[in-house]
Amino acid sequence: MKFSRILLGFGVGIAAGAATSILNAPKSGKELQQNFKSTAYDTKAQVNQLKIEANEVKDAVFKTKDASQEVMKTMTEEIKDMIAHYKSDIQPNIENLKGNIDNLNNRKTEIMDTLSKK
Repeated sequence: MKFSRILLGFGVGIAAGAATSILNAPKSGKELQQNFKSTAYDTKAQVNQLKIEANEVKDAVFKTKDASQEVMKTMTEEIKDMIAHYKSDIQPNIENLKGNIDNLNNRKTEIMDTLSKK
């Protein structure tokens, strides 16, 4: 078979299919065109709405990212301050405990000396 005959058969099949679908359409040509136009308009409106919503989501994500970075910086600084205050608050207690331990060691030594003399 020649390519031109195949192409001709393909073209005739497409034409027959288009004619059959148009003739069997439940609506008239004008109604069908109006329906296609309204469907196309609705589709464009939905695509535009999706674009707007996608931009809003993107903006919200960026705002959340910026806010979380700021919160993390603030929390880090607050934690550092809390640790510094904790160290300064606990340092006198550490010194007091070291003094008590030294006193106990001295008392132990005194008791050991007293017991060893007897």
